[in-house]
Amino acid sequence: MKDKTSKVNKGNLSFDKKGLIFEAYNIKGIDTKSCKTIFFDWAIDLEMEADQKHAIAQLLGEYGSKYPSHPMTILLLSGLKTLEEKGRRKRRKKPSSITL
Repeated sequence: MKDKTSKVNKGNLSFDKKGLIFEAYNIKGIDTKSCKTIFFDWAIDLEMEADQKHAIAQLLGEYGSKYPSHPMTILLLSGLKTLEEKGRRKRRKKPSSITL
């Protein structure tokens, strides 16, 4: 029997208690579509009051430099970029309704 030693510890991140992202990094040959499904499951499980940007940044800090070309890293970077752009958008003021 082969000794399967992982490069990272499952569940050592508070934002990945179930180890979903951890497992994604340990699936050989995983594709982007599968990573999106896992990411969605992870996002659903994230606590409502959790800071999404911080959570994704923490995941990238743990896995991003170890696996820079992994589909999950690319997806996490994309998600972080989207959240940052969302925060920079300015709200348009609703036009006041004109009554006659």
